[in-house]
Amino acid sequence: MKITLEDGTVLTISEESYKALQQAVREPNNGRWTPELGEPYWFNRQEKLVCYYNNTTLDKNIISSQPLFKTEEEAQEYLDFTKIMLKYSHKFSVEELKDDNIKKWYVYYFKRDLLVRGNYTDISEHYLFKTKEQVEKCIDELTPDMFLRNITR
Repeated sequence: MKITLEDGTVLTISEESYKALQQAVREPNNGRWTPELGEPYWFNRQEKLVCYYNNTTLDKNIISSQPLFKTEEEAQEYLDFTKIMLKYSHKFSVEELKDDNIKKWYVYYFKRDLLVRGNYTDISEHYLFKTKEQVEKCIDELTPDMFLRNITR
């Protein structure tokens, strides 16, 4: 397959390399998939699944600010994951987040292990929990695979 670079240089690459290049271009933000112009995509809006086609200015705002999915099934799994995490997590106030005396629990995936830690003090986008028991209940409802596929979105 031949591709032409911006400076006019023509390169010949294998079909496999071309597909890998396409994938890299389509997934710029830490592996996040981005639809091509006119391609449908799914996302979650206020606990509902929505399907749009990538062809308007509104789409650019959605694409840059939300996890997007190629299929309704992927979007539904993420919605289910979010509901479970929100069911057990706690929205700490800024004051609570800054208070080192208030224990905050979180769960994360590291080197194929699901880990639970306490005393999280950074203000961040992580799901935080008031008790270790809440974290354990949450984990019981999630499979490790579901957690891994969705926590980084």
